[in-house]
Amino acid sequence: MVPVAFADGSRGDVKYGAIGEETLLRDLLLWDSLYVSGRLHKPVRFLGGDEAGGLRGPARPLGGGDPGGAGWAAGGAGPAGPAGADWAAGGAPPVSAGALLGPAVEVNRSRALLLAALLMPPGPFSEAELLGRVAGLSYAGDVRAGVAEDPRKVERIVAGSLGALRADYAPHLRQAFEWQLLQPWAGGGAGGGGAPRYILRPGKGVRAKLVECLPPGILLRAARLLGVEARADPSVWGPGPGAWAGSVAGPLLAEMRARSRGAGAELVNEALGAACLGLAAAQRVAAAAVASGRLREVLGAALAGTVRRSSLRQAASGLVASGGVVAGRYVYRKVLKALRR
Repeated sequence: MVPVAFADGSRGDVKYGAIGEETLLRDLLLWDSLYVSGRLHKPVRFLGGDEAGGLRGPARPLGGGDPGGAGWAAGGAGPAGPAGADWAAGGAPPVSAGALLGPAVEVNRSRALLLAALLMPPGPFSEAELLGRVAGLSYAGDVRAGVAEDPRKVERIVAGSLGALRADYAPHLRQAFEWQLLQPWAGGGAGGGGAPRYILRPGKGVRAKLVECLPPGILLRAARLLGVEARADPSVWGPGPGAWAGSVAGPLLAEMRARSRGAGAELVNEALGAACLGLAAAQRVAAAAVASGRLREVLGAALAGTVRRSSLRQAASGLVASGGVVAGRYVYRKVLKALRR
């Protein structure tokens, strides 16, 4: 927490944090903590980052495949590894972490939309309900939820920023509708308020393909829950500071571009799982999750486990960094705010 003066002359405390570009890239692409990638599922205001196609640059097509095509059925060939020839198919990737952040933000959003769709309860849902699920992903399993957080926080976020959510996710929703991953509900068309309602395209094969395209961090946790053998490739997870952007993130994004069969095809793209676990392992995890009959439960538990671990670290770090008195005042205000609502 840091005291600041606002434009209207008032003062207050603002929560802030700092993160390295490579650490941010890892979380956006791998979801190893959802510490910042989860925050970027919601609308945010970028105060900088125009340089070299950075955070405020336009969304770029990164890869994917037509779900009706051969690549949808077969999954395509996986990358040969960070140093393999297949990784160069999309052209020489930039090595600057800052230059990769804009595309990585869009990949992060597309994975969030996929997971949210897979977690929707059976039956029809509206676009607003789907975007509400997206906004709530990073709160699943948060140890602070229900204690120092407003229990209606996600609902309030969606109510106050539905237009911004629609704008952020418009390219990915467009792909979902064009590829008929989201289909109009034949049982009545509109729900409350006249909003059209949709269902996720049926079929175990479709769901398995979508699971295969989820972030590697979710796939690894799902594998452990299902007892499926899957190991993280150390060449992807292992490079230290200063090496990850050039040796891993750049080739990952280049591989996603190489797999593209059309403009703006980020949504259905198995490149992340194939690179980090191996294509066969990612497919095993996806097939086992669907065959278990507990797909929503398994994916929800994998997500909650990631968020829980991260929120515990955040709570402990906040206590150490701000001191007991400041942290106590912050939690006290959060609890009071939640109780008033």
